[in-house]
Amino acid sequence: MRIKELSERSGLSRDTIRYYEKIGLLKLEKGDRSENNYKEYSEIHLNRLLLIKQAKKMGVTLKQIHEYIQAWEDGLLSKKEQMTIFQQQLDYLNQQIADMQKLKDNVLMKMEKLENGEVMQIGETPEVA
Repeated sequence: MRIKELSERSGLSRDTIRYYEKIGLLKLEKGDRSENNYKEYSEIHLNRLLLIKQAKKMGVTLKQIHEYIQAWEDGLLSKKEQMTIFQQQLDYLNQQIADMQKLKDNVLMKMEKLENGEVMQIGETPEVA
């Protein structure tokens, strides 16, 4: 796939993809070019971008992502270290789910107040922990 499709499928801009290539997060081999010299990306490239995108959402820096990927690919992470990375992802997701549930509960509470005829002020919004 070309960069346009990769951008569409990953949800990342072409500039971001090119930047990740420039800093070594996304690597193209010499055989990853078409006859007319266009860059050709694979599902592996797409999956790498989705991994980077997910890690960034979790607050991991690009430098850390690069280090993790390099260590993982070089076989320098033990299974325990790999499990720790996944556990951190799981902890983050569980916290996000809990925060969203609190937000949902507060919105439902506000809706119930309105249905019961209570007057709400314009600035009254659900609280998020």
